[in-house]
Amino acid sequence: MGALVSLFFYALIIRLPENQKRRRYKRSLTQRYKMFKEDCIGLMLATADGTYDGSFPEQLLDQKRFRDYFKESVTSSQDRWARFCNNLDAYHLKELVKQFEMFRDEISFILNNVDIPSDQPFEFLKRLSVAIYAAHDTTLDYDETKGFARFLWEIFSGWNFVTGYHERDIIQDMIDAI
Repeated sequence: MGALVSLFFYALIIRLPENQKRRRYKRSLTQRYKMFKEDCIGLMLATADGTYDGSFPEQLLDQKRFRDYFKESVTSSQDRWARFCNNLDAYHLKELVKQFEMFRDEISFILNNVDIPSDQPFEFLKRLSVAIYAAHDTTLDYDETKGFARFLWEIFSGWNFVTGYHERDIIQDMIDAI
């Protein structure tokens, strides 16, 4: 009987609050990831098109829609993604890097405060954090901008050089696995 009471109090005092905390942090990271994507897409649209409808970035959260939109030809020799890359200026680059840093801060918070039960999401989030940190000092130099744009394309379109395009958002899948 004593063991059963101890088990009950363990579940009530330790496990329940810990699970609630993990779910709360996971919801926060999911929301921050969505805001990060919307804000970055807005900056990319502003760079590529100049203006856009305020609700349009939310429509491009879907990777396939993002790919389709940015692969549309805007001139006979240029698609919208090429226009974004060519029009990227210091202000928009700084704002994109700022968005990445805020998202990286959220990832770091999760890594420091949540016991992630599986190695795969833990290692993935650590690698993502390192990749974002590496983008911190990106300048408008052609090679750096090209690498940064490739990183953006991988995140927002679901592209992977090894496996091609993903049908699912791998970052969201890893957040869901927390």
